[in-house]
Amino acid sequence: MFKACRYLTQRIAARAFALRHSRGGAVSIELAFFIPVVAALITGSVEFGRLGLEQVRIASAARAGAQYGVYDLSSASDISGIINAVRLDADDADGSLTVTAAQTCRCSSGVVQACTLACGDGEYAPLYVEVTVTEDVDLWFGFPGVPDSVTLAANSSMRLR
Repeated sequence: MFKACRYLTQRIAARAFALRHSRGGAVSIELAFFIPVVAALITGSVEFGRLGLEQVRIASAARAGAQYGVYDLSSASDISGIINAVRLDADDADGSLTVTAAQTCRCSSGVVQACTLACGDGEYAPLYVEVTVTEDVDLWFGFPGVPDSVTLAANSSMRLR
């Protein structure tokens, strides 16, 4: 009986030693840890790239609106035309962009004032067309700790005279 127990413990110890030093299945375990990390990196890259493209789109649209506004004095006061130029450049058929446009006169010191008043240096304040575009972008993938939508904004300011 003692011999049988000794033989059984040796066999169990040998099997445990073989399992401990076995390499079989290690790749599967490593792959099981690796795949979720790679999937998170890929989805994050896709979202980040999409948000970057959206930011470029609305920045271009804001610039197009400002360019329309500085064409001449009559287009600088055409706020609805500036907004339409923004929407056309951004291909915003559904109206998802929030667009604000204004014309302001600003002295070289940065003080905004009426266009008919002279600045401290005796010169009239230059006329600027300022366009702001914002958009709420819904994310395709949900991430813990990240909101479901992100607000992107772009400003463009151009001097007319």
